[in-house]
Amino acid sequence: MTLKRQMMTELEKEKRDRQIFKVLEEIKAQVHQNTAILHAILKRQPLQDSLPDVSFRFPLRTREDISNLEEILKSKTKENALTMHLSTIGGTTAKDIMGRLMRHILANELATSFNWVGRGNKSPFSTLRIISSIKAAAKKHGVTEAECECHIKQWLKHSSDRDGGRKNRQHKAVEANVGPLAKITLARRHLPTSGQPKS
Repeated sequence: MTLKRQMMTELEKEKRDRQIFKVLEEIKAQVHQNTAILHAILKRQPLQDSLPDVSFRFPLRTREDISNLEEILKSKTKENALTMHLSTIGGTTAKDIMGRLMRHILANELATSFNWVGRGNKSPFSTLRIISSIKAAAKKHGVTEAECECHIKQWLKHSSDRDGGRKNRQHKAVEANVGPLAKITLARRHLPTSGQPKS
């Protein structure tokens, strides 16, 4: 190897080393910046506030559970804590995210007593304080407010079909129609066939 070629090789190696060192310094600076941001966030949002209220358990199963939650959510701190908790549930599509959220929050037997605006004999879900936390949690996953409301409405609407609800209704409908059909069948069985003398 000539002296000139050797010098060029050394220069290229030195240049490469400087580039690597520069990248490492940039990574180090970014780590320091991220650490500073994390510390600032933790100072504004204490760790205990990032957890749901320990006196409350999901899913909600009774009206009393709903009332207790509404009382808890009068505290903005608790509302923010619940939002952070719900945002960890996640999902893929908007429908999947909202379905997972609603299944986590409401037991199906309680869900059947609600619809969005409270039509008929059902209670309005849209007026509950938890709606704010649900929307905020869904927004963290890119779900718009309109999508959120739409999927909640559909989820509540079909709550009576889950857990075998639709199958049970169909079974009852069949049972309700079996009586007359059975009577007709029995009557036909007792009719004399052609050529058979009547008793």
